[in-house]
Amino acid sequence: MNLSSAFTVDPDAPAIRRHNAQVKAAQEAFDAGRPTRVLFKCSEWVGQHGFYADEIGLDYREYYTNPDLMLQVQLEAARRRREIPVHDMILGAPPRESWSTGVDLWPAVAPGAFNCELMYRRETVIANRSRHLSREECDALVMPSIEDGGFVGTIRCFHEYLVNQYQDKLVYLGKPVDRIQNGMGTSGFFSLALDLRGEEIMSDMYEDEAFAHRFLRKLADWSDALTRRWAAPADRNAPFPLTDHGIDMLSPAMYEKFILPILLEKNRGRTDEPHLFHHCGRGQQLFPIVSRHFKLKTLHALTYPLLDIERIRREVGPDVHLIVLISDGILNLGTAADVRSAVKSLLTDSLKRSGPLTLISGDLLPGTKMDNLHVLYESVKEFGAIGSFSATP
Repeated sequence: MNLSSAFTVDPDAPAIRRHNAQVKAAQEAFDAGRPTRVLFKCSEWVGQHGFYADEIGLDYREYYTNPDLMLQVQLEAARRRREIPVHDMILGAPPRESWSTGVDLWPAVAPGAFNCELMYRRETVIANRSRHLSREECDALVMPSIEDGGFVGTIRCFHEYLVNQYQDKLVYLGKPVDRIQNGMGTSGFFSLALDLRGEEIMSDMYEDEAFAHRFLRKLADWSDALTRRWAAPADRNAPFPLTDHGIDMLSPAMYEKFILPILLEKNRGRTDEPHLFHHCGRGQQLFPIVSRHFKLKTLHALTYPLLDIERIRREVGPDVHLIVLISDGILNLGTAADVRSAVKSLLTDSLKRSGPLTLISGDLLPGTKMDNLHVLYESVKEFGAIGSFSATP
């Protein structure tokens, strides 16, 4: 594996030292509950490397079929994130403990397990087609093995290979590559229903309620079993996730009737209840329901301006940490003025002082303008300044 032997930035250079000092001060203030400005973070998700893919001309068809290349791209992208001053991240230094890596075949894990047709594309993530099964076919559907059924077997082989070759054996820029994630999981049981039944599952909710309940529960049971089987031993009784990438198409009434009862039942008796709700869609109409039934601590990946962030704050209260991103369309296609305007309109005084708030950069999809990211970061620092913080909306 051809890996870099050093960072390309000098942590002792004046500009880097200044950046790192500012980041450290802002983070410490946030952690103490007295933020001085809104933070702009970049998550360390293993699939977050579109900007680096642009730099090297990555062919994703190779990335998704070559585990060595997969790991290499993840490490080099994580290194590159620590060289570009566009986030509140310490530059020129590795992570505190170890690098975050893992099998990255998202979002094809669950649909692939059920033999949906997968499409490998040069410039972006794997896609899949819905099977559009009939109700009779859905009822007769044999659930794939959570050990090695279909695409699950491919993921397992990738993981076993990476663990055997690299876990606790590879040190990169002074920090170990350990705990390589297996990448098992789903995007939610309703999303899986859309992969298998198609949009007809929403008609079923009106035309054949018994089938809709039966099929969704069947998929939720499989999703739960898969996640528990591949979770770390300490996490096997962790909360059943609230996240589902298909639910924004549902009305509150249909969500409460078909989705919520399964979430409540699955989380009954768990060691803890779910506190995080990741939602990068338009399902704002569902947030009050989720907030009413679960003690949310974090709403993650709220897309602005597609969502009304101030309204969400009013509905979920001052204690929930809102993690917001500017729409990819603005970052990819907009001008610097568009980016700056979006940040300014988002970061109102009332929102900044209403409770914990962080901006993130999303997945940095291929084609994202790096100049726009620089503008985004500088705009967050400018318009995200907080005079005196109050947790009262």
